[in-house]
Amino acid sequence: MRRALALLLAFAMVASLVATPVAAHGSHVRADPQVSDDGTIVVESMFSVNGGYLVVHQDQGDQPGRPVGVADIESGAHSNYGIQIDQQYWDEHEGNRTYWLVLHRDQNPDDGGFDPMVDSAVTGLHGSFVAARIPVEKSTDGPARVLAAEYNGQRIDSPSVTLSRVQLNQPGYVVLQRVESGAPADVIGTRALEPGTYDDLSIDIDDSLFESTDVDGTQSIAATLHTSDGDGSFETGSDAVVAPDGQPVRTFFSFSKVANASATTQPLINTPDGTQQQTPAATSAPSETAVTATETEASTGSTPGFGVVATLIGTLLAVLAVRRHRR
Repeated sequence: MRRALALLLAFAMVASLVATPVAAHGSHVRADPQVSDDGTIVVESMFSVNGGYLVVHQDQGDQPGRPVGVADIESGAHSNYGIQIDQQYWDEHEGNRTYWLVLHRDQNPDDGGFDPMVDSAVTGLHGSFVAARIPVEKSTDGPARVLAAEYNGQRIDSPSVTLSRVQLNQPGYVVLQRVESGAPADVIGTRALEPGTYDDLSIDIDDSLFESTDVDGTQSIAATLHTSDGDGSFETGSDAVVAPDGQPVRTFFSFSKVANASATTQPLINTPDGTQQQTPAATSAPSETAVTATETEASTGSTPGFGVVATLIGTLLAVLAVRRHRR
């Protein structure tokens, strides 16, 4: 009997180790303030446990209101994911507006599309929406965004970091600052840019910061867009921050110093365009949509692999019971 119990305990310990990494991936949405010229909002990073829909909602009293854009999403990780606000709502947009980007479940995969009364919003452990709430400025001059899209941070072996995409609609700068106590502090790198879109943009950082960082040490960085006053050099006071509704176009990321960056690997991240849907016509007041649901992605039952582990443990317990009964 003791031998069987020892076997069960050992199995439970191993099973917990197997299940933990899978359960560690919770659904999330991350997006930053941005400027759009065509109604596209770019989500910097997103993870969906079960897939479903990403829905753009108007802001209604600090909670998600009427849905104004929908896209099908697959389960897994996504980066630099563009979702379109429906044209009729984008035409009504003037200046700055705040939007919610909310993950929704697909409660009925056979119904042909998103139904705001049925496909409830995903919520976290404490009942909060799995969502991002950001201001978006409408511009006719072009977009302005800065994206890093790094799930586990960057690994560097030289004093340079990479931004996955930077977009400017006027001459300006990308400014890197070290993060201290959760806020941008000392400037550690800048790069002047003309209007346009830049993918995989490298920016040098201060040699002193790189040299003072131990191998396997980590630094948190903020990257912010600034306009240029035209004098040819960056000055914090005169080169203004690009800030829709007063919130900077800025992203946060981290880097780790390693001996050989080429020897490291990154997790597989999906970057599909998604299947854009037409937002269903409103059939009720915005506050009556299913975003008030209280489902959670963090429940044990939805953790992949948990059911298999539980079944095996249950089987072992049954075997132990039979053996004890025979004795």
